[in-house]
Amino acid sequence: MAIELACTCGQKLRVEEARAGERVKCPRCQALVVVAGREAFAAAAEADNAKTCPDCGKRLPTDAVVCVNCGLDLQTGRRLKTTIKKSAKKKDHAGKLSRVRLGLAFHYARLIIFLASPVVLLLAIAVGGIAGAGGRTMGLAGGALAFIVAILVVAALLSAPVLGMVGSILCVWVPSKSARSTIMVSMALDMASFGLGMVALLLTVVGVLSDAPALALVFRFVQFGLTVAAWVLFMIFLRRLALSFEEWGYADEAGSIILFGTLLVLVPPLVVVGLTVLIAGLAVGGGGLAVARTLAIVILVLVVVYLVFLIKFGFRQLELISDLRRVITRRLAEG
Repeated sequence: MAIELACTCGQKLRVEEARAGERVKCPRCQALVVVAGREAFAAAAEADNAKTCPDCGKRLPTDAVVCVNCGLDLQTGRRLKTTIKKSAKKKDHAGKLSRVRLGLAFHYARLIIFLASPVVLLLAIAVGGIAGAGGRTMGLAGGALAFIVAILVVAALLSAPVLGMVGSILCVWVPSKSARSTIMVSMALDMASFGLGMVALLLTVVGVLSDAPALALVFRFVQFGLTVAAWVLFMIFLRRLALSFEEWGYADEAGSIILFGTLLVLVPPLVVVGLTVLIAGLAVGGGGLAVARTLAIVILVLVVVYLVFLIKFGFRQLELISDLRRVITRRLAEG
């Protein structure tokens, strides 16, 4: 049986099948052409007899039952469905992100309580004052209402740190190691601040801090410092969480909130303290009573402006936490 070959110069050759594997010389260009072996011809013959998938056009072996390219069953004409099972590692990663998302929800609730409690307390005081001006009976009712609301506000303020600590515990499952270490330190500072506050409350009830105002001031100052440090670390955690998701905009927003929050904590109180000292000096001197009243009005205006900025600042944090929860939800949906 003759084998047909083609040289690189275009010359066609015919050789005997027995010479398979040998090299023959092209009569035109004198180049050596290798005669393919029987295996190659067998493969070529099998390829000629191969069937083609009617759906995707892929060439398949003659005995193929299912197209490996598109999953078409060549006998029934139906496409097979493939279910990809998630690995245990992916399931564990998804579980961790779900816990972090829940932890951020706890921090969101904590911040809502902090923002709402002062407003509710002011409303309670206003209701009590209005009721008090309306007569004895109405005054008693208004005072009772104001007392109940105040108790609820205090209970909410006590529960807010607990919500934050529970949220931080859930956030410890964050996959990012740098974010995990940050939230752990923030949680420890939150716990220390809460514990110190409970000790101060107990000492106040038994009368120890009532007789030692300087010690009470030290307690409050240390507790405030721990709270601020825990908040800064929590915002750093949010920034690192955003960076782990490659959400650069949210990471920048977290950094901006840290800077603005630091200024909001340090600068306004110093201004108010300075103006208060100035008013006290003028009042003692007796010659600047009008100036002292003017400065008192300025301090009142500054306090109102400070509260407005504080509320807007709180809503920025709420928006950031909500955005990061949406990012986590999207990542979980993507698998």
